[in-house]
Amino acid sequence: MPHGLKAFDIPYFCQSDRFLMIDPDVLFFAPPGEILNWAEDSNTKGCWFNRDFQEPSPISPAQAVTDLGVPLWPCVNTGLCLLERQ
Repeated sequence: MPHGLKAFDIPYFCQSDRFLMIDPDVLFFAPPGEILNWAEDSNTKGCWFNRDFQEPSPISPAQAVTDLGVPLWPCVNTGLCLLERQ
């Protein structure tokens, strides 16, 4: 449920059409240039997700299609996301 709260609460309460979701355990060793460029440039379209080194989903991609009727994006890590409201 914590990921669900993060996914629904932030877009609902955010006053911007674009926002960042960053877990508190994310650490940068240098200025995150790509992230800052995305945040500042409203012409950059789309969302950006951090790629995990393994599949973090508690169910397999095949099971997600069978049980939920939706394909999963592979290896999405929700600890760092750049999102557009729509």
